[in-house]
Formats: sequence, C-alpha cells, structure tokens
Amino acid sequence: MHESSVCRRFIEESRGFAISVSDERIIQAIPKLARETSVFGEPVGVTPLAALQKAVSNNIIKDGEKIIVLVPRNGLKDINSAMKSAGKPLKIRPEIKELEKIVQEGLV
Repeated sequence: MHESSVCRRFIEESRGFAISVSDERIIQAIPKLARETSVFGEPVGVTPLAALQKAVSNNIIKDGEKIIVLVPRNGLKDINSAMKSAGKPLKIRPEIKELEKIVQEGLV
C-alpha cells in the first residue's frame, strides 16, 4: 500500500485531519513555544504547534477540545532558524550587574 494511502486511512479512522502550515508560521511558533512552555524547539519540532494554531484560528479545533502537541526535536539542532525567530543573542560580560541592566532596559 502506498504511504499516502496509509496516512489518509489513518487520518480517517482516527477522525483526524491534515493541515499545511507556512514556513513563516513555523518560525513564529519557535519563540511562542519558548515563552509559554520554556521548551526550545527547532522548526520541525514546532510544526505541530504551528498547525494547532492554524487549526484553532480556522475553527477546526473547537474550545474545550483536549489536544496534545509533541515537540520531537530541540532548537539546538538548528541555531540559524532560532536566530531568525528570536534575533541574535545579546553578548554581555559575566557580571550580575550587566544582566540586571539588560533586564531593566527590557532587552530580554
């Protein structure tokens, strides 16, 4: 049986759905996941979250439904994409006053 047929059958039997998401939506999901869960995911890993966000905004997933989103890969595998979504890291001297300064200035 062809792989696409197996996938289609699984989706139908599980009463699920498939959804595509843009690269832009995936990149935007990286910092959202990090801010809300403290999980640093790479693009492949955050694709399920980006798909969930799109499904909710398109009313495919309704209020009150229970959803599990798996993040199978961490962001350390793709630092370039992380910097695209979050910006370049700040460089400071290893002193607490330096850290306090950037926090007070709202840079982090």
